[in-house]
Amino acid sequence: MQKSISRTLLGLSVCVPLLIGALLLGGTLDYKSQFLNFIPQLSYASPCGAGSPPLRVFMYDLPPRFNVGLMDPNFSDAAPVTARNIPAWRWNDGLRRQHSVEYWMMASLLYDGDGESESTTEAVRVMDPDLADVFFVPFFSSLSFNVHVRNMAEIDTVDEKLQSFDLKTNMVLWGAFGSPYLFDCLVVARFANLAVFCNQLEMVNILRESDYWKRSDGRDHVIPMHHPNAFRHYRDLLNASIFIVADFGRIMNISTLTKDVVAPYPHMVESYSSEDHQDPYKSRETLLFFRGRTHRKDEGIIRAQLYKALKGTKDVIYEEAHASEEGFKAVSLMAFTFVPHDSSHIT
Repeated sequence: MQKSISRTLLGLSVCVPLLIGALLLGGTLDYKSQFLNFIPQLSYASPCGAGSPPLRVFMYDLPPRFNVGLMDPNFSDAAPVTARNIPAWRWNDGLRRQHSVEYWMMASLLYDGDGESESTTEAVRVMDPDLADVFFVPFFSSLSFNVHVRNMAEIDTVDEKLQSFDLKTNMVLWGAFGSPYLFDCLVVARFANLAVFCNQLEMVNILRESDYWKRSDGRDHVIPMHHPNAFRHYRDLLNASIFIVADFGRIMNISTLTKDVVAPYPHMVESYSSEDHQDPYKSRETLLFFRGRTHRKDEGIIRAQLYKALKGTKDVIYEEAHASEEGFKAVSLMAFTFVPHDSSHIT
């Protein structure tokens, strides 16, 4: 009897995986839709489809020091940001461009459409908060980090100082001051001398005082945090919101696929448009190309493993190097440019 049961279990262990594999390959079983059933959905969320109306977005009217003032220090903090006066993005800004999705999201909402029909847009700005599906917070948190923090040694020192001054404990003290964030910012500025933390503290309190934030506890608010260190100190206080992130690598305990959105990096090199061959891929003899940092701190584990696996492989160039004109030109001669994700990449 026991031998018969063992044989049955062995047969099932072989046949069931084969059956599932056949269903997947044949298209009979939609594994993606089944997997998504296990992801908790918002009670008020509605599915999106090709004929769905555009997402209605209310954008907070923040002082320019939270966004375009970081691009142009001369931009008046009293002037409203519009499609006419928003500073143009400087394409020579180097790695700041890497996390510029926050700028493009704000600019797209400011854009008046130039006669474009709402039926052709994915999101439209509404001026009445009661009509909004989501609330966009145009705080350039990535640019704020890049502007105010010069090196990570500096921010680690500030970390220790901030940990000795607990934000939640000092909420009780805020009532004695004219502004709920003034006391905390004065202390941080005195001991840390970094404006980035005042920006973060002020932003937290602006949101927490908002009636629309209180209505949903921030669950329908969209906040760009694309740089891994953006909003580093206080993002856990806003973690019910929808974050726009580059990945989940450094904030796995806060950010999650069930609520957040992964936005790709903008292109860091100019597009190659000089191809004049009828079949451009046929003329490219190298299949896969990567030239950059193969070992990069703790986040470079996968790159290092790929280096070991691909080094010396035919039709593959995977090597340690720094960005150069030679590398940029080489990219255009390859069938595929391989970019294993990391907090920084060079191709």
